[in-house]
Amino acid sequence: LSMGGGSSRPPQLDNLLRLDGYLWNYQNEICRRYGVFLDYSAKIEECGGWETFTTAYREYGIVVMKDNSVRCLEWAPGADALSLVGDFNNWNTESHPYRKQEYGKWELIIPADKNGQCPIQHGSIIKIAVKKNGVYRHKLSPWARYVTRPKETTLYHMPFYNPPESERYHLKCPKPAKPDSMRIYEAHVGISSWEGKVNSYRNFADDVIPRIKHQGYNAIQLMAVMEHVYYASFGYQVTSFFAPARLAKYVII
Repeated sequence: LSMGGGSSRPPQLDNLLRLDGYLWNYQNEICRRYGVFLDYSAKIEECGGWETFTTAYREYGIVVMKDNSVRCLEWAPGADALSLVGDFNNWNTESHPYRKQEYGKWELIIPADKNGQCPIQHGSIIKIAVKKNGVYRHKLSPWARYVTRPKETTLYHMPFYNPPESERYHLKCPKPAKPDSMRIYEAHVGISSWEGKVNSYRNFADDVIPRIKHQGYNAIQLMAVMEHVYYASFGYQVTSFFAPARLAKYVII
């Protein structure tokens, strides 16, 4: 939070200070951070608004289009060149180069194959080859939809994610009605068990959620859902925007 700008007093701050007196000595910092938030929010609104900002994953990364072509879009303002490499092109950096766009963007369009199918096989390994000072280095896309780490290496793989429709997850329940007021229960699945172990999504769904509901909460905020690099960070060090597949299997969101 180093962006410039003045402090702004958040709405209802006085009520918050009355409820939690321990925050009184930190009200200047709260106001400063709220001012930073307003500055960033204004800039986001200037660039398309929050809806565009929060749904950028639909456009960036490696996206299969309706005609089975593949559109690749990355933001790498400091790169000299970008290429898509992987099993599908024998890791050839000259085979599928990106074209430089405005504002640090790089784009690549790969047409569907002669049979109208996606040109990259589901599950095949791909990476972004980023060239700087004459050297290519393989990187994961920040917008990767699936990342794995084989047991034999510490390097992460980025399998191309385009499963057949029969293997895709679809919500099985209707979206709950919006409550008049929210009572939010914050939870971390891994530490939600009374036992001395990392809890599972299965146990959380079967044992913890019913107790949360019984206590009158109508919303759950899960910590450490998106892919993160360090477990002890409680999920704050986000590395990818996807969540574990087991979350969809055991918890209906």
